[in-house]
Amino acid sequence: MLPAWTKLWAAGFANKLREIGDGDGDFFILSRSAWAGTASSGTALWSGDQGSTFRELATAVRAGQQAGLSGIPLWTTDIGGYAGGDPSKPAFQELIVRWFQFGAFCPLFRLHGHRGGKDVPPPNQASQQVTSKLGLCLDLATRSMVYNFVRVSQIGYTYRGNAYALLPRALWTHPVRPH
Repeated sequence: MLPAWTKLWAAGFANKLREIGDGDGDFFILSRSAWAGTASSGTALWSGDQGSTFRELATAVRAGQQAGLSGIPLWTTDIGGYAGGDPSKPAFQELIVRWFQFGAFCPLFRLHGHRGGKDVPPPNQASQQVTSKLGLCLDLATRSMVYNFVRVSQIGYTYRGNAYALLPRALWTHPVRPH
């Protein structure tokens, strides 16, 4: 059950932001908690800090499915996970590519993380292949933004429509396979 204060907290911020801004659409609230109707306060659901593992990626996919099917049209995850992961390791490079692929189809694309001060290694052939794959995902995400903006404008701040309006069909018909 959702604590009532989380809805009131978001609504209070939204009301104040509307008051000091130009109205709806002038702000965006990213919250770790949400409810059906959350878009009415300009709030999106964020999964919170996740580890940089394939298991956490699978969890992010399921969380996105559940959010969309629960009537929460705007949700996101920390692409690549927030904590951990070594950019110089092939396993993390594969993980970040897979998370980018998932992120390209999410309503909100958010790359955010902390790698413990590890520097990105100098470019080599393998990292250039990873960079190329990430670029293709970013291109797809950017092109998908037009679709998402149209869908969000149809949903508006009084969302009452399709519970999975921004959830691509592929995400709920094809389960994630363990790596």
